Amino acid sequence: MDYTYLIIDSNATTSLQLQSQMREFQDFSCAGTVSNAEHGVNHILKLKPDIVIVNFNEKAETYLTMVLQL
Repeated sequence: MDYTYLIIDSNATTSLQLQSQMREFQDFSCAGTVSNAEHGVNHILKLKPDIVIVNFNEKAETYLTMVLQL
């Protein structure tokens, strides 16, 4: 069974590193990547990924607010 995931990360380098690492797992496919919470909400609602991976970094409060909006 394939699972889709969405990456929400303001740092493009870490997002690419995570995508590279996730390619090792054949059951997972990347539905997309976004760099902020606003786009994250839109993509979650549009793409309906099975898993959402969020890099909280210094914007943790913004991302937690995003979760509450869902």
